[in-house]
Amino acid sequence: MATVASVMRGLLSRPPRNGRYYAVAIDGRGGSGKSTLAGAVQDHLNGWTVIAGDGYFEPLSDGERTISPSGFTIWGGFNDRRFQEDVLNRVVRGEPPALQPYSYAHQAYETPSVLRVESGIVIERCFTFAMPVEWDARIWVETPRDVCLARALVREELPREQVRAVWEEVWQVEEDAYITATHPSGMADCIVDGRLPVLDQL
Repeated sequence: MATVASVMRGLLSRPPRNGRYYAVAIDGRGGSGKSTLAGAVQDHLNGWTVIAGDGYFEPLSDGERTISPSGFTIWGGFNDRRFQEDVLNRVVRGEPPALQPYSYAHQAYETPSVLRVESGIVIERCFTFAMPVEWDARIWVETPRDVCLARALVREELPREQVRAVWEEVWQVEEDAYITATHPSGMADCIVDGRLPVLDQL
């Protein structure tokens, strides 16, 4: 299997699919290590911009399910409509994305900003392989379900019982269905082991 570096270098042998810049998707379960990998790519490859999909994870709107099957509050979800408008549609057209992330610290949307894109962008978010974009490359971060849950229990600043219930009963169920339906590891140009140091796999 190819390495991350070889995949990124290989892009230069052909023009970007959108005609302007390269678009690379990093996909994997929540807690798999996507953000860590994206940061390493940005640090080691000049001219690449990273978009973190978690900027579009925000409080649920009226009418969306807010309670898990066991009765715990679901505190947020991805706003796919905004992500499509701000990011994906622009990537397809070869335009720089115009980001407006949601800030939980300020309980409000941040000021919109248009990204500067040079060589290309890396978008790290769950479910990216199924998004309506002709990706120039796809990188899958393979991490066991239980490892991802353990990481969530450490990083989420909410009651442990609530975090476990929402991840196990809602988000990981959605990820399971996605993995079964799309077989992302078979679509990937490169697979990274999320349990191992990222720098050793570049």
